[in-house]
Amino acid sequence: MELSVSSLAIKCTLAAVQIGAIATMAATQLLPRDLQIRLMGTRRPMVWSRTVSRSAAVLLLNEAGVVIARFLTGSDKDGKVVTVLTNVCRLACILSWLRSLRNSWGRAERAVKAFLREVNRGSGDHEILLSFLLETVIPEGTPSNVDVLRNITYATSEELKEAGGERVKHLLQLDVIRRKKGFADRPILVHIHGGAWHGGDKSGKIPAYFTVASNHNWIVVNINYRLVPAVTLFEILCDCKRAIRWVRQNQSVHGGDAGFVAVSGGSAGGHIAALVALTQNDPAFQRGWENVDTSVQACVPIYAALEPLGPLSLHPLSGMHAYVRRVVVKLSDEDSLRLTGRPVEEWADPVAALRAVPAEKRSRLPPFFVVHGSADTLVIVEHSRRFFEELRGGSGAVVAGYLEMSGMHHTFDWYRNPAVFYLSWAMGTVLDALQEKWQGERGGL
Repeated sequence: MELSVSSLAIKCTLAAVQIGAIATMAATQLLPRDLQIRLMGTRRPMVWSRTVSRSAAVLLLNEAGVVIARFLTGSDKDGKVVTVLTNVCRLACILSWLRSLRNSWGRAERAVKAFLREVNRGSGDHEILLSFLLETVIPEGTPSNVDVLRNITYATSEELKEAGGERVKHLLQLDVIRRKKGFADRPILVHIHGGAWHGGDKSGKIPAYFTVASNHNWIVVNINYRLVPAVTLFEILCDCKRAIRWVRQNQSVHGGDAGFVAVSGGSAGGHIAALVALTQNDPAFQRGWENVDTSVQACVPIYAALEPLGPLSLHPLSGMHAYVRRVVVKLSDEDSLRLTGRPVEEWADPVAALRAVPAEKRSRLPPFFVVHGSADTLVIVEHSRRFFEELRGGSGAVVAGYLEMSGMHHTFDWYRNPAVFYLSWAMGTVLDALQEKWQGERGGL
């Protein structure tokens, strides 16, 4: 009796998971995005619902195999055929997952090698360390050889007071992640967190950035910034430039080489990172400290919304145009012209901003390495494809690489998994090559 009750409980639990997965999957695909936001109050559940849906697909496929087996083998009283067919379904799921990972690794290798050839820095040959792979797969908070300096305020006292004082102080702070030893004069990677411009925090332990600090000996600076709807995208961009100002002016604190600063981020953070790279040293975004160097030497946007105000933002699976325009930007073209000297799209939309850069000035833009998951349905992969095409198009082509992670969806890098290993290796290898090239051109070799 206990066995039958236990079996019934398990079946009921599986059924509830399946029904919930189907319901959330249907909601994310069929309901208008504005209605989703009103119902759930945030965009974050959309990410989780897709993750749940994908995870539940294995259960759904297994159950489908059982149903088919029972239908075809009514005389299979001992259940052997049912068991065999169910295990075949499981094996098919596992093989599909492994194939996706293999494809991702192949794409990572090809993308990195193509980029290295472009910058004339080696062949992209690599050594896969077992310890590195285990670190990536096995959950771990912080690598043992890394320290974190937390909650350093990067805004000046006057800026902090104007922004709201102690109430918003945590939003104008950063963390410095670096090796415990041997970090002196190492390059710096500024990481801008995602969260649809209205959420997220620097405390998120995204594995790839800790790996860049631990295995590649980069100094990673995780930054916070003020969020919508309290501020606009214009002010968010100004905050991120203030963080870069702090990096340039506080080498004695972080110990790195402030001459080479790369910027990266995922989702909304990747969008902001691209804007930082496209508007470097623009006095409109650093009023009162116009002469401070806010340039960056590389940019790595990951599953970023790179055309949030263009045609792609009207895609049925994107639908972000109204949200970005009304909630994130919140500026008319008249106000934008007054603040920045250009229409909204030419500084808030990376694709449009890139198109507005004259061909003779494109050579001043930093190299880009663009990353996106092919199965992303929150920020569709066409955002990164379009941006990369724009980077490489025309006579003023920008040094750029593109890595499309096969079968990966939004926020695939939030948790340790083999795909994060590929991303960590690709990002670290590309950044190392760019820093070495920069050092050589500066005469440091």
